[in-house]
Amino acid sequence: MKKRYPSYKPSGIEWISDIPIHWSVKRLKRLAKICNGQDQKDVAVPAGAYPIIGTGGEFGRTNHFLHIGPSVILGRKGTIDKPQYIESGKRFWTVDTAYYTVINPTTSPRYFYYCCLTINFEMYKYGSAVPSMTQEVLNQIPFAIPPFSEQKLLANYLDQKTRHINQTIRKKQQLIELLHEEKTAFINHAVTKGIDAGAPMKPSGVEWLGDVPAHWEKRKLKYIVDKIDQLTTNTEFVIAVENIESHTGRLVFDDTQKNYQGQLYAFEEGDILFNKLRPYLAKVHLAEKDGSMSGELLILRPKTGFNNLFVYYRILSYDFIQEVNSSTEGTK
Repeated sequence: MKKRYPSYKPSGIEWISDIPIHWSVKRLKRLAKICNGQDQKDVAVPAGAYPIIGTGGEFGRTNHFLHIGPSVILGRKGTIDKPQYIESGKRFWTVDTAYYTVINPTTSPRYFYYCCLTINFEMYKYGSAVPSMTQEVLNQIPFAIPPFSEQKLLANYLDQKTRHINQTIRKKQQLIELLHEEKTAFINHAVTKGIDAGAPMKPSGVEWLGDVPAHWEKRKLKYIVDKIDQLTTNTEFVIAVENIESHTGRLVFDDTQKNYQGQLYAFEEGDILFNKLRPYLAKVHLAEKDGSMSGELLILRPKTGFNNLFVYYRILSYDFIQEVNSSTEGTK
C-alpha cells in the first residue's frame, strides 16, 4: 500500500492534483444518490426497533425506517461536517436536517465514506448562523476514484489504520482523564492543606474543609473578592461561558463570529470569571487580558492582599465547586 504508482496524470482538480493513471475523477452524483431525510415527530417512539439518525448521530428510536444500509449520512443543516457511516443491513430513519445516500453498486460504500470525510465543507457551505449544504452542491463535489477492486483494498487498509489510531486515541483520553483527576486532587490539597506536609493543623470549623494549617485564616469569599458589574459595549474581545473549558480554564474559540445581543460586562486582567448558572461544569477562567463577557458569568476581582492565582485555584478546586453546586443560593 505504501508503494507509489508507476505513473500519474493530472486530475484537472487543483486540490486533488495528480492521480494514478488508471484512476478517474467522478462527481459525488456518479457514486451515490442523495435522498432527503424526513421529520421524525410522527414516528418517534421511546423503544423503537430502529435508530433515528440526525447530523450529530442517533438521538431517538422508531419502528419505521427510510432506508437500509450501507449508507453515508450527510448533514443538510447544522452539523454538516460529520459524515456518518451506516453498516450494511442496518435499517434507519434520517431526520429532515440530514441526507442519506443510496450508494451505487459499483462504488465501495466504505471508500465512499472515506471520500466524504475529505470534503472541505467550509468551502461549500452557505449560511452563517446555521451552516447548510444543498444536494446540488454536494452532487458536484469531485473525488479521485480507483477501480472497484482497489476501492475495497483501500477501504480495508483505512479501516485497519483508523481502528489502530482510534484505539490509541482512547488510551490517550483515558490517560488524560487520569491526569485531570490527579491535577484536581493536587489543586484541592494545595489550597486546603498547603504543601508543607509537616505543618501543624487545626480544625477549620467547616465540615467539608476539614483541618487546615494552623497559621491559616478562614475567610468567606465575599471578604476575598469583589463582584464586578460594570456594563460595557466593547466587543473587541468577548468571552462567553461556552468559551471556557471545564476544569482547565482554557479558552476555546471556533471560527464562528457570534453577535452578542445581551448585556456585556467589562473585566480586567487578573479577574476571575466563574460560571454562575451551572457551577458543576467547573468553568473558571483567570483573565490574561482585559475584555468583556456575557451575563452567564460572574466577574470576581481579588481584593488587595490576596494572590489572584491562589484565589483562582481555590475557586477551581473540587471542594469549592461541590459546595457552590449544592447551594441553592449560588456564589456568595
